[in-house]
Amino acid sequence: MLARTSDAAYRRRDPVGRRQAELCLEQLLGMIWDAVHNPGRSATDTAVDEVARQLRQDPGRDWTVAEMAGRAALSRAQFTRRFVAQLGMSPAQYLIQARIDRAHQLLTETGMTVTQVAAALGYTDVPYFSRQYKQRTGKSPSTARP
Repeated sequence: MLARTSDAAYRRRDPVGRRQAELCLEQLLGMIWDAVHNPGRSATDTAVDEVARQLRQDPGRDWTVAEMAGRAALSRAQFTRRFVAQLGMSPAQYLIQARIDRAHQLLTETGMTVTQVAAALGYTDVPYFSRQYKQRTGKSPSTARP
């Protein structure tokens, strides 16, 4: 499908079509590379990766392990075991890290205050957010701002 889309976009012979064709080909090459370098990946591995991607995409959401496990079609225990094996940390720790990573991005790239960032990421207790941020980055959130 990506090859057909790339071909059709390229045949339009306009700048947007060429760019779309390039992006489709990049995606196709990425999929081929992944298939070659990770040949034994199961549907469960892919499902766990997808949940991790969703956590990173929306870290401010109130995620539960039960919800994550449901998205991967696994029991909570099995999901947690697979998640730790694949990503090296529990789902809860991964979510905290995703929140801190996003917090760093928001603090350095926007004019948001520490309180606004904490609220955007689901923290109701700003001092708790600040402690977690400092624990993971070595700096307080107020020093991360440009």
